[in-house]
Amino acid sequence: MLTPHEAWSLVVGQTARLAPTDRPLADALGCVLAEDITGDRDDPPTDRSAMDGYAVRFADVASPPVVLAVCAELPAGVAPPETPITSGQCARIFTGGVVPPGADAVIRQEDTAHPLPEGNGRCAETETVTVLKPPKPGENIRRCGENVRAGCLALAHDCVLTPARLGVCALMGRTTVSVFRRPVTTIISTGEEIRQAGEPVQPHQTRDANGPMLATALRENGFRVDACECVGDVPDQIRGAIAAAETRSDVVVLTGGVSVGAHDYVPAVVSSLHMTTHFHHIAMKPGRSILFASSVAGKQLWGLPGNPVSALHGCHEFVLPALRIMAGRPQLSVRPALILPLAEAVRARGGRQEYRLGRLTERGECGQVAPVPSCGSGDLVAAAHADGMFVIPVDLRAIEAGTLVQFHPWRAVS
Repeated sequence: MLTPHEAWSLVVGQTARLAPTDRPLADALGCVLAEDITGDRDDPPTDRSAMDGYAVRFADVASPPVVLAVCAELPAGVAPPETPITSGQCARIFTGGVVPPGADAVIRQEDTAHPLPEGNGRCAETETVTVLKPPKPGENIRRCGENVRAGCLALAHDCVLTPARLGVCALMGRTTVSVFRRPVTTIISTGEEIRQAGEPVQPHQTRDANGPMLATALRENGFRVDACECVGDVPDQIRGAIAAAETRSDVVVLTGGVSVGAHDYVPAVVSSLHMTTHFHHIAMKPGRSILFASSVAGKQLWGLPGNPVSALHGCHEFVLPALRIMAGRPQLSVRPALILPLAEAVRARGGRQEYRLGRLTERGECGQVAPVPSCGSGDLVAAAHADGMFVIPVDLRAIEAGTLVQFHPWRAVS
């Protein structure tokens, strides 16, 4: 039986990025950039003031106090005068204002006497300001092109588009960007006992928690779920649902019916659809029965256990990381893990790698992982109080409190 590491290696070998597509900036958050973004012009495009004050010639103010005539007023967005300021002159300037020709420093308003009231337009030639403290040459000036030069790299391909990076794209004049397409998924819950929320339910029946749980886990990570449906333990129904899902989705995720019982029809149905099954069992707990297959067209199919904690674990350990690779994420970033001390001692049976529900606590310098009591892989209520799962290696029967463990968070941890 494959170890979790061996199973993941098979997934990586069978998972490729999807083709790039153009998206508006407003719809590209979290996508992976498929092109380099270069400066369409220098940024800043001109020398600009870093604060409110006065644009001066350094030679005039090297030995204060000095009285200068204010010849212009330059708020942000106003073109500077074409005539350079000359000896004995300065220009009132505001943050973001273009430094006028002839000026080579900006004096802070706080370093002058009798600052002028803010207004619009040119100042009267009779207005003056007294410079009390000398600036350094070039001080308080944001130089043309100091952030990025025209034609130079601003953002490299393969980076994830954060709000700041999307801001850079807009700064470079882009309204759309080329990103790797995100995969679309269909989720199918199987089982004669399954009923959707809102339907009448008998004691021998179960409400579908897996479908909504997995769908929201995928959506929380930015992936679109085309449909979330239920089918009975009938091979033809399962086969029809998979075939229909393949026409509209890149990935099909099933829950239930993947083990070796008399009513576990998913493996045989997958085989009848001429899909290649890469693995069916993994030496781990929970989630021993996880099926991974692919079609000739490159569509992926995942069969997760019907027990909700096992299904959620399989989704975070394998399905979501595979979707991230399809969406262009670098392989090393798709399975986040933290190394943290364990808050309490635990015992294990051994024989296969175990994953236990864990909750992050603020105890210690960097936090700890506290085991979450659980009744087993069917205890979704316990999972609702967990932040992820920590790993118990196959060769350990006990882990003492304070021991460092590998923790796999279900959400981003700040």
